[in-house]
Amino acid sequence: MWQKVQGWGHKNLSWAGKETLVKAVIQAIPTHVMSCMRIPKVTGEEINRIIRKFWWGNADNNSIHWICWNEMCSAKGDGGLGFKDLDLFNLALLAKQGWRLLQNPSSLAARVLKGKYYPTGSFLNAQLGSNSSYMWRSFIQGREILLIGLKWRVGDGLSIGIWEDTWLPNINGGRILSNPHTLHPRAKVWELMDFTYGGWNVNLLNFLFHPIEVADILKIPLSLRWPKDEVIWAPNLTGRFSVRSAYHMARRLRSGNLNQSFILEEEILEEELVGES
Repeated sequence: MWQKVQGWGHKNLSWAGKETLVKAVIQAIPTHVMSCMRIPKVTGEEINRIIRKFWWGNADNNSIHWICWNEMCSAKGDGGLGFKDLDLFNLALLAKQGWRLLQNPSSLAARVLKGKYYPTGSFLNAQLGSNSSYMWRSFIQGREILLIGLKWRVGDGLSIGIWEDTWLPNINGGRILSNPHTLHPRAKVWELMDFTYGGWNVNLLNFLFHPIEVADILKIPLSLRWPKDEVIWAPNLTGRFSVRSAYHMARRLRSGNLNQSFILEEEILEEELVGES
């Protein structure tokens, strides 16, 4: 990277030319490595330093940086230049590997990792372990981003935990906040269904949950074919994971702007639940 930037520094480049070189070359070089393992923050900061020196002047001299790097990484619609935050982009790429492990459990990589690190469970609840490879440690760090955006699509309800999984469509970040009451803490969503009539057990829902949660649950359609539950990527309307959506979600999360409406509804619901108890 440093050699490339030094070669560019002697050319008269426009701002658009510099932007193209930064995005298409410099920030693209470490993409393959970042998709397999977490690069040290020192390395990422060194790459950012090279880019900043190239942008504000030449790579060989020190010049004034008029705008902070975080603002330059903001989207153009927000007044930035759309440069990548390499640390968050690294996590988004690693989250994609986790998504592949979930969607392609029969692949060779998934079977090898499962046999070594989570033989009796799932990638979502796999433990780090004391003798893990650096690649596996990197995948676990990327899983933090993956877990924020994952949500269950209700089918037969056999795989979804009522209280520990995210499956509500619109409120509470997808989680149930009401107390378990008569159902055990590990209860599954199928226990809330009425298989005789092919719908939800409305009386049981009204007994167990807050009216806001009941209304949200009733928005979930149930199929009489009772397909298996499916994990989807909530930030995309298609339900499919994309690095782009994961990266922007991570940036909003870091800036504190993620799911503001959900957080507000969650706070209101918590206050009502406390008042009832």
